[in-house]
Amino acid sequence: MNWNWESNSQYLAQIGHFLGAALFVLVAGTFWGPPLPWGIIAIGVAVATLKEFLLDLLPSPYGEGDSFVDSIVDWTFYILGGVVGSALFEVAVHLHRFAS
Repeated sequence: MNWNWESNSQYLAQIGHFLGAALFVLVAGTFWGPPLPWGIIAIGVAVATLKEFLLDLLPSPYGEGDSFVDSIVDWTFYILGGVVGSALFEVAVHLHRFAS
């Protein structure tokens, strides 16, 4: 297995999915929270699900032509990023309340 992550587009894509979801949650929480705006996060999950399991599975001229397994992996990294973003937001809120 090649561990040279910067030359492997799949690793870079997973980092992008993870960081994109984490940033989405942190920005949503900053503008609409605390508490975390679960309705906004549910919309983010729905959009990621539609993108990965509908759009990306389409053939090349309209979608990416991904396999179902690729879409599952991409969607999983979206969810992991959202979970980490939620945890970071909750820690920040807790520390802010503790410091006040």
